[in-house]
Amino acid sequence: MQFESREEVRRAGLHKHSMAGIGYDSDGNAESIVISGGYKDDLDEGDVIIYTGQGGQSRDGGSTQVKDQVLERGNRALVNAALNQIPIRVIRGARGDKRFSPQTGYRYDGLFMVSKHWFEKSKDGPLVVRFELRKIDESFYEVALENFSETTIGETPVGSINPVRKLSNPIDRIKRDPTVVKWVKALYGNQCQICQTTLRTPTTSYSQGAHIRGLGTPHNGADTTSNMLCLCANCHILFDFGAIYIDSDTFEVHNVVEKSKSTLILNDNHKLDIEAINYHKLHYAGIQ
Repeated sequence: MQFESREEVRRAGLHKHSMAGIGYDSDGNAESIVISGGYKDDLDEGDVIIYTGQGGQSRDGGSTQVKDQVLERGNRALVNAALNQIPIRVIRGARGDKRFSPQTGYRYDGLFMVSKHWFEKSKDGPLVVRFELRKIDESFYEVALENFSETTIGETPVGSINPVRKLSNPIDRIKRDPTVVKWVKALYGNQCQICQTTLRTPTTSYSQGAHIRGLGTPHNGADTTSNMLCLCANCHILFDFGAIYIDSDTFEVHNVVEKSKSTLILNDNHKLDIEAINYHKLHYAGIQ
């Protein structure tokens, strides 16, 4: 679907803003992005997009990154979309990658899912937030192209008796060594190293093996005991989304949301990879 201007895109209900590249609803969940060459760090591979978050550019109309980006406004909304598995409408503009962009104006290119996010240094130096979006099969979602309106609390969604979600690109599969996670979880008796909680079910106790530096791209961490923690499900989510990080000097756990600290439980036989801890602090929590 082709449009001559951002205003036409807005009137079609595909993207609310005439300038901002990230559109989001009143609940703070992202619903659309425009990719049109606004950030030099963007990477468009068709069905996979590495999208740079908003903020921190010079105010003289240039594209130079002068300040670190933070998780607020549209950046926060894209993280929320990843957490809540909300599909994102992608609109490409003519100034984007010539391989996948329209020659003129703007084009609606379907629905994508935010699969992950991380911090990294921009080509100019300051930190930017990077989001990986993967195209999904649009036949499983209904897109409101006309008379777009936000869902209100009073409305009951119809849903689906047999829901199906399908990615047009297969998710990366990494072969993991099951003995690594088994060893770490057994060492702590399924007790979370951060909050000290042991989740108990009617039949057993439960924990999760959390890689400090993720295995997949772009992190390419190691599947070793030194790169793994034993965490409860709650702390695992907080850790992966950068709400908590570990100080590599003191092994204090910092909660950046609650502004609190605790001490990581660490068995003498469990030697952690200091480089992985520092990598997590920078690329997941965005703290240098």
